[in-house]
Amino acid sequence: MESSKNSLDSYSGLMSVYTREKADRFEKAIESIFAQTVLPSEFILVEDGPLNSELISTIENIEKEFSARKINFIKVCNKVNRGLGYSLNKGLNYANYDLVARFDSDDINRADRLELTLKEFKKDTQLAMVGGNIREFDPKDDAFSKIRKVPQEFENIRKNIAKTNPFNHMTVTFRKKDIQNVGSYEDVPYFEDYYLWFKLIESKRRVINIDKVLVDVCVDNDFIFRRSGFQYLKKEIFFQNLLYSHKYINLAQYMRNILLRGGSRLLPKVLIKLIYSTIRE
Repeated sequence: MESSKNSLDSYSGLMSVYTREKADRFEKAIESIFAQTVLPSEFILVEDGPLNSELISTIENIEKEFSARKINFIKVCNKVNRGLGYSLNKGLNYANYDLVARFDSDDINRADRLELTLKEFKKDTQLAMVGGNIREFDPKDDAFSKIRKVPQEFENIRKNIAKTNPFNHMTVTFRKKDIQNVGSYEDVPYFEDYYLWFKLIESKRRVINIDKVLVDVCVDNDFIFRRSGFQYLKKEIFFQNLLYSHKYINLAQYMRNILLRGGSRLLPKVLIKLIYSTIRE
């Protein structure tokens, strides 16, 4: 049994959901997991605080679907909303397999996502994490479709990480032990994943991206505007201070990020959307 849990053909799925998630998007995200050409051996769902009735009903239905497919369904509940980093760490502790695929509760996974990912782990047994590109779409705007490409090789990832997040969080699959050995996700609101990548790279663990779109991501006005405003700016500054204090970035990089990344958070919302669309070209 132990050898199967370390097999490169098996993996745990990990997802967190909270009450503001839309039930129809959540259901489509789950359907895209059932459509994988390589299904998870188990699926861990963290309920981050009390959920609305629609989500509760949906979860009851999908639990039956997992059971019908003989996929072990593990539900973990937070009494109150604790945030993404806390929830993913909690769920990770329940994972019984070496490889863990991170799934978002409102994104659509391409059917071959895990098939392509597992091939990379088989080609290089030293890999700690594999991610890939995403296609962003707006359900209210058929004309909006952008590809967010990320650097592929480790050296390019390392060179780019000080300027921009080199991974699309919703695409990553990682080795549980490597994530836990660097301290897992920490309480860095909105930047839990980005900070974790710094720790992985500083520890010289091998991480790569596949030059393929692995996930279709819903990007509407709410998505873009959540990443703006004074509150988000404060979290950006906290994150940059943390990176600088741990010497993950130098002073020049710190000043650049505060001015460019931080300053953009206070722009008018219309301009933010225009910039966001442009940089995704």
